[in-house]
Amino acid sequence: VIDSSRNITAGTISSGAITATTSLTVNTDANSSLVIKDAGTDAIQMVAAAGDELYIGGNNSYALRFLNDGTNNVVFDNSSNVGIGTSSPAYKLDVAGTFSAKVGSSAIAFNEYGNGATIWLDGSNGDFVGGDYFNISAYGATDLAFGYGAATKMTLKDTGNVGIGTSTPQHKLDTV
Repeated sequence: VIDSSRNITAGTISSGAITATTSLTVNTDANSSLVIKDAGTDAIQMVAAAGDELYIGGNNSYALRFLNDGTNNVVFDNSSNVGIGTSSPAYKLDVAGTFSAKVGSSAIAFNEYGNGATIWLDGSNGDFVGGDYFNISAYGATDLAFGYGAATKMTLKDTGNVGIGTSTPQHKLDTV
């Protein structure tokens, strides 16, 4: 252990390497300590505070994972998949929860809205405020809707009926 006075209080030094029997702790202040230790299964675990951890390698499931409050926030699995908010990513990038991306004054966001999946597109200022954005929504298994702001402008039903200005078209093309 290296204490705040930079003294080694446990372990050995040989050929410029510090060897500790259980872990290497730098700065023992509970609010800012760094502990590096063997986390079992040949992984390296770095702990900033209880529950805020980084694991590198050595696990059968993960190549790298970041924890906050004991929860996997970001995971790189052994299949080169990255999970954000999930500990078992099924895709190259697997995000659990709402996410968005912004470039300049344009943005795209994805979330659940009105009992369905919605993609929001804001090409005016990228803030999704003020109703100056478009949306594409899949409501359950029956409706695909297109809208501006929070208002639905066109609906495609699972029956094949299309409604413009109505969300309940009764004919192949129903306009209001």
